[in-house]
Amino acid sequence: MTVTTTVNTQLFTGNGSATNFAWANMKVLDDDHLTVETIVIATEVATELDPSDYTVNGVGSVSGSIDYPLVGSALASTHQLRVTRTVPFTQDMNISNQGAFLPEVLEEQLDLLVMQIQQLNTRLAELE
Repeated sequence: MTVTTTVNTQLFTGNGSATNFAWANMKVLDDDHLTVETIVIATEVATELDPSDYTVNGVGSVSGSIDYPLVGSALASTHQLRVTRTVPFTQDMNISNQGAFLPEVLEEQLDLLVMQIQQLNTRLAELE
């Protein structure tokens, strides 16, 4: 699979009843590659959620969703849910000399490199 968009953040506004927030055009390879926050709209104060507070669906795909909250009231209309792809700045691929070579392994690592670049680009844009 390839990374065909530059989308790395999705923002959802609560409505007091929705508990499933679906995204599209944002490839996620691992649920650990997501940062999920609630934002109070009036003050723009963000609070990062613990991964035990939500469930990630669609890992490995360009579309997926977050089920939040797992317990308690649905997200109020005064709050937003921000889902950001946050990949680690590491390179875990190891290709052995004369070992088996699977193109999918290389393609996934290239995807991660593009995601890292997009992540840095977003951070730079925030500084401007």
